[in-house]
Amino acid sequence: MRSLPALMMAEIRRTCSAAPWIWLYEGTLAQNPDPTPSPTFYLTSTDHVVTWAEQEFLPYPLIHEDLEANSAGELPTCRLKLSNVTREFSRYLWLGKGMIGQTVTIRLVHSALLEVAEAKIEWTWEVRAATVTSEGIVLSLELPNYFDVASPTGIYARDRCSFRYKDPETCGYVGDLTFCDKTIFGAAGCQAHGLDEAAAGRPIRHPRINRAFPGIPPVQR
Repeated sequence: MRSLPALMMAEIRRTCSAAPWIWLYEGTLAQNPDPTPSPTFYLTSTDHVVTWAEQEFLPYPLIHEDLEANSAGELPTCRLKLSNVTREFSRYLWLGKGMIGQTVTIRLVHSALLEVAEAKIEWTWEVRAATVTSEGIVLSLELPNYFDVASPTGIYARDRCSFRYKDPETCGYVGDLTFCDKTIFGAAGCQAHGLDEAAAGRPIRHPRINRAFPGIPPVQR
């Protein structure tokens, strides 16, 4: 196992200075359907309320272990430990069905830059397991597997049609032209194909049928 670089951890753990670093914890207890907001906790390991990015984080006895990874290529893991002496958090954990699959974001912020939302170091985790005892709660965290995240399977272009030329189920052009430049108003684009359809006495389908997305704002470079 290996942890975050020792020098970095030694620096960010200097919480006894005049302007210390502060750990902030944000977690979703359960994923409620819209428009009901998902219940979320905002906690800090300090002994006072911390306001960061206009959000209050309440003091609570908790701590997390160092980020760990191994040479087998497994996803990095971390354990978040919370006090359960008052049974307060276990109630929320029960309401959130153990928080399995929910997210926990751990942030490190500087007490002199609490008004700057961008001034942070953060990790967002998924809860894989939860253990509850009379004294404490342990959430086993794992970084999300981004190979499991659904990604768009198509390309959305502002100026170019993505239909396969002359495909009967999409493009639908059946005339004598042999090339399309995939634009709407280009020399060999959809409008030109529509004029050919009109000249041949066929139903005019173009440029009404076009798979470009002109509503996408142009990119300013």
